[in-house]
Amino acid sequence: FQLALNYFEKTEDWKGYADAVQNDINTNGYKKASTINGCAWAIYEKCDEKSVVTQATTWMDSLCTQTDEYAYEDTYASLLYKKGDYKKAEEVALHAMDIGKAAGEDVSATEALLANIRMKIK
Repeated sequence: FQLALNYFEKTEDWKGYADAVQNDINTNGYKKASTINGCAWAIYEKCDEKSVVTQATTWMDSLCTQTDEYAYEDTYASLLYKKGDYKKAEEVALHAMDIGKAAGEDVSATEALLANIRMKIK
């Protein structure tokens, strides 16, 4: 699995990358939550294919309904922002910040994201 991810990322085959993650989710569910989050974050940072971003957004939506974790919520908000769903991105970013602050995390990156989201909403 990791070898396939490395290959797809290096060759910038984001559809193949997303398919590999989806196949793993279909087989194992969300047991590898941090790996899924990392894959979704890689898509946020490096992929501009709308269908792939949308697919990663779906993973993070499912993952965030199962657990309240700052990093996952931040990734989900970031993907929603990239996808252009600014209202939902704002809602998720605020939730991420609440979780992060309660856990003593540095939420400055999410605060910056929220500022960008709000500029798009105006």
